[in-house]
Amino acid sequence: IHKAFRIFDTDNLIVVPFAGSSYDSNSCYSYASGVQLIDLFGDQLTARGVVPQHGQARRAIPHNGRLLTVSDDRVASFDIADRDHPKQKSSLAFVHKAYQSKVVGQAVAQISSDWWTDRSTLVISPLADPDRGHPLAEVDLQPLLKKSGDKCDYYYGNGFYDARLFANGTKLYMVWSEGYSYYYDGQNEQPKTAVAVFELADPYHPVLEGLARLDVPMGWSWYYDDYAWGYGWGSGPVSAGKSVVQHGSTIAVLTGMQPYYWYNDPSQPAPIPSVYLIDLSNPATPTVASSFPLPAGTNQTLLQTDGATLLSSHSVPLQSDPSKVKFYLDRFDISNPAQPQSSSPVNVPGSLLSFDHATHRGIFVDYKREILATSDYSECYSQG
Repeated sequence: IHKAFRIFDTDNLIVVPFAGSSYDSNSCYSYASGVQLIDLFGDQLTARGVVPQHGQARRAIPHNGRLLTVSDDRVASFDIADRDHPKQKSSLAFVHKAYQSKVVGQAVAQISSDWWTDRSTLVISPLADPDRGHPLAEVDLQPLLKKSGDKCDYYYGNGFYDARLFANGTKLYMVWSEGYSYYYDGQNEQPKTAVAVFELADPYHPVLEGLARLDVPMGWSWYYDDYAWGYGWGSGPVSAGKSVVQHGSTIAVLTGMQPYYWYNDPSQPAPIPSVYLIDLSNPATPTVASSFPLPAGTNQTLLQTDGATLLSSHSVPLQSDPSKVKFYLDRFDISNPAQPQSSSPVNVPGSLLSFDHATHRGIFVDYKREILATSDYSECYSQG
């Protein structure tokens, strides 16, 4: 039994841990987790206040005039002398639901989200003990979010689900896409890219040095970065890159990539993969320094870095036989983000998988076309 109500006769109290979801008066979906307090006098039951919980509520036990609660990520103590208005006195977390992390100096920065409280935080822990429940510092990230434009403002504590973290000295860069194309500002406005810069020289007191919303369009590759192996881009090349990469104080964002199954859909606009360079050399004023399109072709791969050089690859069909292609390695010098320089494409034996700076050697993936005859869609699907 994960959640259990308890009856405490000497306190005339019933405690009911709960966690669930419901619709409010505006038909908006929300989550809640807590401990319902109920007075018990003879046969009379009276609902009193709710003790709010961070994480999914599990147990509640009265002790020396306090109510001790246990959720799936912390223990907390509440003063319930006024049972209609419980007051938290202390809390000890023993786990954080972290889904992004980055080492910054002698600290580890983690993005943690909780569906039950609809809250995301930046958790700073010591590098020597990153799993400790009590962090060095915790920053509420919700004020950084722009309202989605939807009346329900659906973030569910996870408005930073696609955020990327990067380190540069003692600075932490956080980059995320804002909103949905059909809700952003309540109109069909292209979502923006948001950037926040934190100074972690003193990990006990993180400082937000800069926050900007930039006109960098969101790309499908942003969402499917880690799933490109299964879906592929363009006509489906294997890609081990990322849609957002870093060199020093420069962030490169790849946009215009779409899953391969859109490429032959005439209702979808033809993709034009482009790279936007965000300059964070002045943390207070993040800016888009420049942008440039990737070479025309098919089978574009995501971005990789070799020092100040951006790497990608693409293919071009042969004029003599369009069923075959030549692959090319693309290189861009972004040491000056305001004036990126491209090098001549290099003919390579396949799409870029990885590049080793020490040996100046790359690993490339070649492809062989194979056509299998099937009787129907299900058989085709079963064969991958």
